[in-house]
Amino acid sequence: MTSFIFNKRRFDYCIVDEASQITLPACLGPLRYADRFVLVGDHYQLPPLVRSTEAQKGGLDVSLFKLLSERHPRALTILEHQYRMNEDIMLLSNSLVYDGLLKCGNETVAKQVLQLPHQKQLDLAKPWIKEVLSDKFDSHLPRLTEGIKSCFAIPTPFPPWKQNGAIGRQMRLKQHL
Repeated sequence: MTSFIFNKRRFDYCIVDEASQITLPACLGPLRYADRFVLVGDHYQLPPLVRSTEAQKGGLDVSLFKLLSERHPRALTILEHQYRMNEDIMLLSNSLVYDGLLKCGNETVAKQVLQLPHQKQLDLAKPWIKEVLSDKFDSHLPRLTEGIKSCFAIPTPFPPWKQNGAIGRQMRLKQHL
């Protein structure tokens, strides 16, 4: 932040999005130019990417967002409504990380499904994509889920022409959280 625009100006607010993914020094830079700041993020998701072992030992792999949220939990506002995942996909992270607090922002988000391309376009896809979208993939699921000790729904991907528009079956695992 060496631009002359920032050297001569103060801002009322600095809003840092995805603040949990930014190293502390990188986050502090823009905060110097504002009277107040808002950090937006989720420290349960991706931490800052720090490749240096020495820097990690020095704490640079911990974001300012995480530090402040742990030291001042009352200053947090939890955003419960999300608009990125349908309810089947959200179920896993909601159960394992968020104690069931997440909600889909609206019914459209909750029921959203991926519309796969027509068969002719899939013929050009890589072999692994064809396998995942085929009935053969279903036979791999018991092996893939063996040893998982939680209970959640796994939407199994099938092309719409095999489902008649349904969003997919769910497989319940044997053991519960």
